[in-house]
Amino acid sequence: MNPVLWRVDLQLERSVLAPLEGLLASTGFDAFEIQDSDTFAGSEGAIPPGLVRVVLYPESEEAAQEIVAAAQGVIPGILSNSSPFDDQEWTEVWKRFIPSAVIRDKVVFRPPFRDSPNPALPEMVIDPGLAFGTGSHETTKLACGLALDVLADKKGLEIAADIGCGTGVLAGALVLCGCRSVDACDVDAEAVGVAREVLQENGLLEAVDLRVGSADVMPRRYPLVIANILAEKLLLIAKDLFALVEAGGTLILSGVLADEVDDFLNEFSALCPMELVGEERDGEWAALRLEDVS
Repeated sequence: MNPVLWRVDLQLERSVLAPLEGLLASTGFDAFEIQDSDTFAGSEGAIPPGLVRVVLYPESEEAAQEIVAAAQGVIPGILSNSSPFDDQEWTEVWKRFIPSAVIRDKVVFRPPFRDSPNPALPEMVIDPGLAFGTGSHETTKLACGLALDVLADKKGLEIAADIGCGTGVLAGALVLCGCRSVDACDVDAEAVGVAREVLQENGLLEAVDLRVGSADVMPRRYPLVIANILAEKLLLIAKDLFALVEAGGTLILSGVLADEVDDFLNEFSALCPMELVGEERDGEWAALRLEDVS
């Protein structure tokens, strides 16, 4: 019999998401789902535009009640719901909403229960389980696309860095598409453990050096640095990211809201003198390609 866990849903305006993320991080919830209007578009449970639903899985009813009360204290009027859920039932339902992705016609991201849309391409197979990070999110696809452009421009790379690697999707894609090795890190030790498993299962672990921590734990400078993290956190580590980029190198940033790109670039450029040479958008998200011009 599966153990009884709890699911907590918190629905709020995207503009006040950052304070909630800070609260969750401070209480030990470094990994959670963020669903938006595209997640269940056209189906039951759809989220209105401008709102997001944060979903997390405490281990008890008491823990669920505590996090709901804390969230209501930080964001008055937040909509909340908590209930027990069946692990197996939840996993089966979510299979319907996890697609495959083809990036630049060069690499495929897919869950193990879907066939490849292009079997001729190399692929990363990621079992979602209870983890978020299968490669299908807009920020991941945008970052990967820009990174593959850099690999094509430079005709491959000896090494690159992936900051905030999550389940290791981007690091694996870089190796599959011509990068000899990748140094990758994440502040969440559990995420690093999942990345290790994913890369091992895809036969790529030997090419990726995984570390627990942020940009400041990386051992060298790189011709390509990728950071797929929310904009607020990108700004917090901006100088550390810049310090990792070698002369003439490239920094790819993803996790910026499309309607906040100008404000973000003004703040980031004040900390890091880099030139914007490329930008791509997908829905409400944007990714940026910056070059060192020093």
